[in-house]
Amino acid sequence: MNAVYKRSFPLQLHISTWVILLVFVVGATITLVSYKRTTQLLENVSRDLFIRIARETSTEFDQLFSPGEQSTKLLALQRVTQATNLQQRLQSIDFMKVALDESPEVTSFGVYYGNGDAFLVRRFSGTTDRILFSAPDNAFFMVQSIEHENANVGQNIYFDKNLQLIRSESHPEYGLKKFDPRQLDSYKQAIVSKQLIRTEPYTFLSDGTIGVAIAQRSMIKGVVVSASIRLNSLAEVLQREKISKGTQLALVEFDGRVLVNENMDHIFSSNANEKLTRYQLSEFGNQALAGLANKLIPNGQMPDSKKGELLETNLSIGDDKWFAGLIRLDLQSDRDMYLAIAIPEMDMINEANLIRRDNLLSTLLILLL
Repeated sequence: MNAVYKRSFPLQLHISTWVILLVFVVGATITLVSYKRTTQLLENVSRDLFIRIARETSTEFDQLFSPGEQSTKLLALQRVTQATNLQQRLQSIDFMKVALDESPEVTSFGVYYGNGDAFLVRRFSGTTDRILFSAPDNAFFMVQSIEHENANVGQNIYFDKNLQLIRSESHPEYGLKKFDPRQLDSYKQAIVSKQLIRTEPYTFLSDGTIGVAIAQRSMIKGVVVSASIRLNSLAEVLQREKISKGTQLALVEFDGRVLVNENMDHIFSSNANEKLTRYQLSEFGNQALAGLANKLIPNGQMPDSKKGELLETNLSIGDDKWFAGLIRLDLQSDRDMYLAIAIPEMDMINEANLIRRDNLLSTLLILLL
């Protein structure tokens, strides 16, 4: 009896060992297959996210620029372009207020004349703007006027939200020696173009922020109408479109130069003349987006892809892996713009890791039982 028991014990052990190994192999296989399938699923999800982000960015980009562009075209047809003095120009302030109300991202509309005169209507967006221009607390709008045929060359005129006059200030220093609107890039480009133009980014003289101007030549000789838009408005658009803390986004123009990123300080450099220079996507300091540029824009020229078409790549930067893509935006304007996107792999597969962990725990629980 003793001998039989001794011979049966190794058999039981043998069977138990195989059962444990089988359970472990099945559990590990399920975990691996589940992990790979989930990873593939999340890669597909990331592709869908890229396209969605591009579509939403296109919509917001159009919503930022289109109202200002349309208002600029309409303003170029208004009587203010024919006005020869401040009193005549003030008769158009109601129209310019409506234009500002309909173009929330435009900070000001300006009308520049061939003799060096200027008529600009600015909206105050908050306390900071009022402090910058020493404006009254109840000021909502300001007219900046330069009128060379008047002894009082320059004026700042403040209005409340209903365009009721608050006060007027004389600024004789607004003469041509300090400010000649005909030397602005927006004026120089628009005066020789039949089309609406958009300038390169530049530093606004008024407040030191970086923005662009859109401008249209009027039918009246020598007159140009311009609208100013701060680029931080576009940076806020990209910030809203981030799907995770590690997501990197940039708007890139057809020549490969970055127009907008959430970290605007990395996009521009200034030369001795304080002229802004924009960096190429591969140069401006973001490793993930630079890696994307090296793979998808190897020669510095943007690919001739269709609007809405996604070009994808995977990146390895140190120990980190990234999903990356480049999409040509489908914009209402005829200006080519691309959205560069890079998302850390871990941001996309954290869910896969959670599923793998749960499967491993389930396998260990079975083994313990």
